[in-house]
This record gives sequence, C-alpha cells and structure tokens, in this order.
Amino acid sequence: MFGTLQDRLPKEFTLKGIKTIEEANAYLRDFYIPRHNERFSVAAKENKSAFIPYMREGLRDILCIQEERVVQNDNTIRYEGLILQIPKNDLRHHYVKTTVNVHVYEDKTMGIFYGHLCLGKYDEEGNLKYEQAEPWGKLAA
Repeated sequence: MFGTLQDRLPKEFTLKGIKTIEEANAYLRDFYIPRHNERFSVAAKENKSAFIPYMREGLRDILCIQEERVVQNDNTIRYEGLILQIPKNDLRHHYVKTTVNVHVYEDKTMGIFYGHLCLGKYDEEGNLKYEQAEPWGKLAA
C-alpha cells in the first residue's frame, strides 16, 4: 500500500494544482488523511487498551550487549580477553560445543545464558558470582 500511496499522491497533487510543500501539507491534513481514515478505518471491537505487560525477562537482560559464543572443550568461553568457566549444574554435565549467549550489563558484569537459563553470572574481571542454572531475571546482579 505504501508504494500505491507514494505513486498516487504526486498525481493527486498535480490534479489539484498543488506546487509547494506548505500546500501539500495543508491538503494532506485537511482533506486526504481524513478521507483516507474515513474510508479505511475500522472501529475497535473493545474499548480498552490492547497493550499487555511484558512478563518475560527483566529490562536488564534486554538492555545489555548480547553476543554468541561456542563453548570450548574445557567448558569455558572466551570474551574480551577473559576466560569464563561455566560451572557444573544438575541439568547437564557440560556445554561443550553448544552456542551460548553472553550478556554484558551496564555495570560491566556478565551472564552466560543457554536459551532462557542463566548458567552463571560474573563480575567485570570474569570471577564467578553465581553458579546455579536459573531462568532469565531470577539471578540478581
């Protein structure tokens, strides 16, 4: 539809004798947009907000740098010159050759995630802070 409107508007401006940006904006505001909305708008079925709260991970895990890494044979990943050891957990013996996500937060701390599971949280020097597998947002920084 965008291509149709882009093609139609210049022709319509020519037919109406519109030659300046100010005339075009006035025409769009006063005639074209109201006519378009009257023709194509549909009334909402319900008169309430369609927005729902985001219930997954917290903003901290959304507003961070995220990069993928492949786990090495010694169950570590390398990130920015650091070697981060993935601790043992009850879910898997190791994560060798799996792809994990490294989250780097605004305070320079890091987390390693396998899907939605946080495998460990690390300080800015790469020292392990938490070592149990937990879903996103469950481990405090």
